[in-house]
Amino acid sequence: MDGYVHLLGSMRMRVINDFDYAVIDGTERYTMETGTGTARIDHRQFPFGVSVNRNDIRSEGFSNRDRIGDMNMVGINICLLGSADCIVGTRMSRIIPGAGMIGRPSAELNTLSFPARRYRGISIGFTPSEMDMPLAGRTSEAMVSAIAGRIGGVALFECSPDVLAAAHGIDIAMDRGGGEMEEAVRELSGFLLRSLYGSIGAPSSAVPSGRHDALVDSVCVDMMEKGMGLNASCSRHGADPTLVIRWFAARYGDTPSSFVRSHRLSKAAGHILAGDEVMKDVATEAGYSSESKFAISFRKMYGIRPKHYLQSSLGRNLRA
Repeated sequence: MDGYVHLLGSMRMRVINDFDYAVIDGTERYTMETGTGTARIDHRQFPFGVSVNRNDIRSEGFSNRDRIGDMNMVGINICLLGSADCIVGTRMSRIIPGAGMIGRPSAELNTLSFPARRYRGISIGFTPSEMDMPLAGRTSEAMVSAIAGRIGGVALFECSPDVLAAAHGIDIAMDRGGGEMEEAVRELSGFLLRSLYGSIGAPSSAVPSGRHDALVDSVCVDMMEKGMGLNASCSRHGADPTLVIRWFAARYGDTPSSFVRSHRLSKAAGHILAGDEVMKDVATEAGYSSESKFAISFRKMYGIRPKHYLQSSLGRNLRA
């Protein structure tokens, strides 16, 4: 049946396709047939003025109709896997893993396309009038209002390692029920808000576009989600690895192996922020055969050992 889908907070979006609705342990789940695949959105509204959507897309794209509800809010979208092109009216914004968009919702037609037919990301909605999260001596309402005033429409940003880790932490926390999930989302959404408060304003450079975007994004998805090596992925797509490395660097600004490694470490940091304390398990999840090798790589990226990351990162952020 046709209907409405929650996107951010009290804002809702009507999609052009049918969807199935279910509530699983308090989380609203919308599964849609888009005509070119599927889209699953897990939505959770929290009592402190924050809502979270986990967007899991296997489709070329879809559009919305008729946004309704409270527009007095700020939404943060962070890409964790794949890529997304968002067209609002005549304006197009593109995000890849480690990049995000922040802005107020628009009543204009919104079209989303996914070059690799794969996207996973987190959307966090902040409604100033409902927020109750004192943050580093400022009210959360004042922070959100100040950010909204600065950006006007939509702004792109590149995630710092800590911001990307917090996004992964929220993604992981969404699988946990009850008070544990609520506490993690409260802390990490506040963490994100504090981090972005001082940095939003200067526009981020646009992600370059090229003829090989879909291929490069598909190789990146293979390596990040399926654990495939570069050569195996290129063979699957009938592509020359040497050319893919060149195209990958043009789009992502890094080599495939380095890019994937840094994002696995960001996800590992997200596990730590979400409360996972068994470093051996976190290291294995990140693709490391030993905890010591994981600790060395983690320290190169974050400047601190994994077991000290939670206290250090939250402490630094609280003083920001």
